[in-house]
Amino acid sequence: MTETDETTEARTDPPPQPQRITRRGLQIALGIVWLVDGALQLQPFMFGSGFASQVLAPAADGQPGWVAAGVRWAAGVVGAHPAPWNTVFALVQLGIGIGLLVRPTVRVALAASVGWAIGVWYFGEGLGGLASGHASLLTGAPGAVLLYAVLALAVWPHRVEDAPTGWRGWFHHDSSDAPAGWTPMAWAVVWVGGALLQALPDQNTPVRLSTALTGGDMPAWQMGLNQGLADHVQRSGSQDNWLLLAVLLAIGLCALGGPRLRTYAGWVGAVVATVFWMLGQGFGDLLSGQATDPNSGPLLIIFALAVLGTVPAMSTVTDEDDELAPRRYSPAMSSLIVLVVVVVGLIQWGTTRPIPSGERPQLALTDVFTPAGATADGGVPVYFVVTNTGNSPDTLLSAGTEFQTAGVATGVSVCANPVCTGPGSVTVPAHSRFVFGPAGPHLVVAGMGKLDNGHQPLQVTLTFATSGVVHLLSPVGTAANLSQDDVMAYGYMGNSDPGMDMPGMDMSGSPTATPTTPGTSGKPNG
Repeated sequence: MTETDETTEARTDPPPQPQRITRRGLQIALGIVWLVDGALQLQPFMFGSGFASQVLAPAADGQPGWVAAGVRWAAGVVGAHPAPWNTVFALVQLGIGIGLLVRPTVRVALAASVGWAIGVWYFGEGLGGLASGHASLLTGAPGAVLLYAVLALAVWPHRVEDAPTGWRGWFHHDSSDAPAGWTPMAWAVVWVGGALLQALPDQNTPVRLSTALTGGDMPAWQMGLNQGLADHVQRSGSQDNWLLLAVLLAIGLCALGGPRLRTYAGWVGAVVATVFWMLGQGFGDLLSGQATDPNSGPLLIIFALAVLGTVPAMSTVTDEDDELAPRRYSPAMSSLIVLVVVVVGLIQWGTTRPIPSGERPQLALTDVFTPAGATADGGVPVYFVVTNTGNSPDTLLSAGTEFQTAGVATGVSVCANPVCTGPGSVTVPAHSRFVFGPAGPHLVVAGMGKLDNGHQPLQVTLTFATSGVVHLLSPVGTAANLSQDDVMAYGYMGNSDPGMDMPGMDMSGSPTATPTTPGTSGKPNG
């Protein structure tokens, strides 16, 4: 062989193949995240009543009744026996994580993760808030636990040819290939869906976007950065929201293109998911002692790797192979992009325009109380007065409990009439004083039994269609029974400062008995 032949042979040798992203690698990444979830579930806070009342129950706020009912039922069940239930939750998640790391048990662990994730998504996360109309990719939509299920299916291993039949076949499989071919389509659904969520009523405003940056749980050191960004959003108007919509659409739609565009979608999506995890999700507030998972940011990053795993290695891309070669959008794909942008623009300009501030309802809630010794339809009633001084009506959609009350109550019903029949919602007209009392609409808190004078106030959360979430303290006896000590111990009423619009309270001076621990007051409990 001549020197020229040796040189020619060397040049024709195939270049080394880059390391591919395989299903097995993604299974290991998922297993690590599941182990983190299980470790978070072992935090001391999770074994107390606060897990049900402060982590699970709030997922029902702002949700339609068919979602809120499941969340509140789960919170009531867990709140009755928090330690045993939390032990089960932790063991299940740790078991799934270990199962994903041990190759033979991957199929079993993936199947368990799908079932567990779907259950937690409904009962624990309230469908990620999607049904409330206020969910956002920035703050964690569509729910981290739903992404666990999608990724589990995307990395499901193939059965090997010589695998035994029956249940033993579950332990013989091959995970060396790329993620499922439909992974980019699922990625597009998540990001384009996120753009549509961002265009919903009251989501496409500077106020909502700035609230998303500052309204969530996050480390104290980060609040300064987020507050500065929120102030910028408020000053710049709607252009930041338009920019966010464009980025979300681009990340989703590029995944439907060729290998090069899919690569852009994966890498840019991973970067944006990291930014969302920091700014909108506060790194999942992992050091707070109350986090149950790292939120959706890390799952979207793993999802991005799965999308990149579907891209053929660039060394195999040739101009002669149309299936693998990078390509621009086809005319049909370009038309689809234009159509989606136009539709989203019309939604923003037309049907999803927020209600002008001068036309919004203005609610004030007063005279809140629960009669001593009274029961109604298996629970205790809560009465109050809503004064709407705004120019539009508002509808009370649902109610719930929080903190100490949530540890005992099994649910709250919105009754449209004295006998608690008919629709579970009540509309408060514009320019009206609407009484929720014994002869008309009222609330019923189930599971409390009869309450005597001096019992701690009930902590109730109301969700209105336009005004959002309103917190109430309902003293037992009369409205005048609500003391300043109660406000200091149990929270405040309405969307205003503590003590506002609470007849019978003397807010001058200092508390007579400042409680030393949450849930106690200066008067005995019944």
